Amino acid sequence: MLQDSEFFSTLARIGLPLIIQQLVAASFYFMDVFMVGQLGDTSIAALGLAHQLHFLLNLVVYGIGSGSAVLSAQYWGNKDPQGVRKVLGLCLILAVSSGIIFSLIAILLPKQILSFYTNDSAVINLGSEYLHIMGLSYLGIALIAGYSSILKSTENTKLPMIASALGLALNASLNYALIFGNWGFPVLGLKGAAIAAVCSKFFEFAILVSLVYATRAPAAARINELFGFNREFFKKYLKITLPVVFGDLGWALGITTYNMAYARIGTEAIASINIIGTIEELAFVFFMAISVAGATMVGNRIGAGEEHKAYGYAKRLIILGILGSLLVGLVIFINVDRILSLYQINSITSNNTRMILMILSLTFWIKVTNLVIFLTVLRGGGDIQFGFILDVSLIWCVGVPLALVGVFVLHLPVYWVYLLVQAEEVGKFFFDIKRFLSKKWINNLVQPQIPVVWPEIINK
Repeated sequence: MLQDSEFFSTLARIGLPLIIQQLVAASFYFMDVFMVGQLGDTSIAALGLAHQLHFLLNLVVYGIGSGSAVLSAQYWGNKDPQGVRKVLGLCLILAVSSGIIFSLIAILLPKQILSFYTNDSAVINLGSEYLHIMGLSYLGIALIAGYSSILKSTENTKLPMIASALGLALNASLNYALIFGNWGFPVLGLKGAAIAAVCSKFFEFAILVSLVYATRAPAAARINELFGFNREFFKKYLKITLPVVFGDLGWALGITTYNMAYARIGTEAIASINIIGTIEELAFVFFMAISVAGATMVGNRIGAGEEHKAYGYAKRLIILGILGSLLVGLVIFINVDRILSLYQINSITSNNTRMILMILSLTFWIKVTNLVIFLTVLRGGGDIQFGFILDVSLIWCVGVPLALVGVFVLHLPVYWVYLLVQAEEVGKFFFDIKRFLSKKWINNLVQPQIPVVWPEIINK
């Protein structure tokens, strides 16, 4: 495995900019939670619950982008840039439509959304002020997701990285100025964080599009290229993309139901979950990056008719994911106290967070393995339907019922409920491994299917 120079050079070329971009993307929310965390538990809880609508939007547009990238990566591997640009056009239509819908919900119905999660009027009022402003950024988020997905699928990961880094720099500066009233600005608290997010997202989009056309990247399409698709192409695109979108939406609704259950335990419980969410997102940076890079690499090889190489790439990425996640889990385990020292939280929230961090450190490798197989194998290989069915069925048939029973029937502390829902990840792990070994996930979507004879060396 370690002697495959082509694999590692390709992974480094695509993956390193993605790692930086994923780190930047994770830092946006981490920075908000860290700065707002200085305002107390109520502000952290309000930010976390208001973020649930943003989370759902992210999953929808990410699903649209991921589904589009499955097809785009194979067109790119098949040396068909016109196909890539038609995919981009459809991707932008769906992403922008989703952004507008979510924006209207956030602006017009903020209190109704937050009331689904909590009865705490202070949290609802604070979160509504944030959400009312934050909704303005959703169109920018959708546009960024559309362009970034297509760029990544064509092995162009540097442009999204540069745009994200500049957006983060602006967000950090505006957060510092507007949350705490520095540099002569008024003290706006949570509203300041929302204003900073809106400004930075549209700035990031402007930078990204400027770079795309300045460098004549594959996504630098003319209007007629974006919308030059016919009915057959549109049907093919929807067949691939819609299961990804519905799968991500079903999974996201399951996660937001978890958060509703956690919030019903109390404000301290959802504050702990919100803190854990930011730490988990940072811990996933490397693995998300290599998974997205892996999906591009696998999709390109399948599009080029090199199924054996695609399988070998996927196998290497799974092994890297397991080894790396065991190391990260150990780092989390031995640094629990250092992590807790970053937040101004009460003793109940601190104890909850400590216990959940311990659970996270022990189960992290299972989550990472599922992530790598889901993105690199199932999506990269075009096995969309299986991924959709597995993800949605396990979260709703295993995870959500256990969370609701733990909260409303057994009245367990938040950390025991968090442990219960990990059963979903354990179940998914066994199905994922079985599907990978079966090789049924390899689907060439842009060339006629040719029977593949698998050499024995692949299984060694």
